[in-house]
This record gives sequence, structure tokens and C-alpha cells, in this order.
Amino acid sequence: MDKEELTQDKAYKKGLDIILFKKNSKKQLREKLLNKGFPEDVTDEAIVRLEEAGYINDRKYAESYFRINSTDKYKTKYQMKQELTRKGIDSDVIEEVLNNYDEDVNKDVEKIKQFINNKYYNLLNDGNIEYNKLVSIKRSLYSKGFDPEYVDEVIESLRKEIRWK
Repeated sequence: MDKEELTQDKAYKKGLDIILFKKNSKKQLREKLLNKGFPEDVTDEAIVRLEEAGYINDRKYAESYFRINSTDKYKTKYQMKQELTRKGIDSDVIEEVLNNYDEDVNKDVEKIKQFINNKYYNLLNDGNIEYNKLVSIKRSLYSKGFDPEYVDEVIESLRKEIRWK
């Protein structure tokens, strides 16, 4: 074995160690191997070998990510898409996985209600929410990626239950 083959083998084994410890996207693994000092060509070859062996699969990674994070009561589809994009998952893969992801509208509405109840519990108990606070609540929910239609629906239902200033 020449020096280059030893280096490629070492990069492959290091990549295997990394992904066996914690699942990574292809981009994450590439960054970690480069940070360990492996040259780009050796890193890329190791990643190809790991893909061929079935140890790296961005589609399965995205599916697993959606399955695990969909139970998070505050995490929205938008946030999950953004996180997967940061992890280097191709946008086409994200969209395909997202299309297979079973979105339950009631689940999003419940997440919005839970968020409002947890974050603004005292205001809700007092029964008085000023207009500016209402706008702040909506803005916070929009920035988290909740669908504005569902946010407005939940806010409207709360308006009926609570006195507004």
C-alpha cells in the first residue's frame, strides 16, 4: 500500500467512526473530516466509499430527522427545512421527504395553542392582552414558521375566550 492509499483508508475509517457515533449528513461528515486535516480529495473519496457502503444517505437522514422532530411540540416544518438545509441536505431531497411527511393541521394548531399557553400563560390568566402584545405574539409565531392562517385561527379563538383591551 502506498501512502495515498493509507491516507484514504485512514479517512474512511475516521469517517466511519464519526457516523457510527452520531448520524451525519454528507456535508457534516465532509466538514468534520476536513477539520481533522484530511485533504479534500481524500475526504471526497472516503465519503464516496461510505455512501457506496450504505453508511451515508442524505435521504434517509432527512426522513429520520423529520420523523424524530415532528413530535417536538414547538418545531415547525419550516424550521425543520431550514435545519436540514444548514446540514447540507439537497433542497429536492428535503421537498420529496416533506411531501411524504404527514402533516396534520390539527397538530400545528395544537402546537400554536401550546406555545401561546406556555409563553403567555400569565397574560391569558389575567384575561387582558393589549393589541401590541397580540401583534407581538403573532410575530413570534410567524417567525417560528407557523402558517399564518393557523396562527390567525388560534388567535381568533382565543379572542372569543378572553377579554381584550
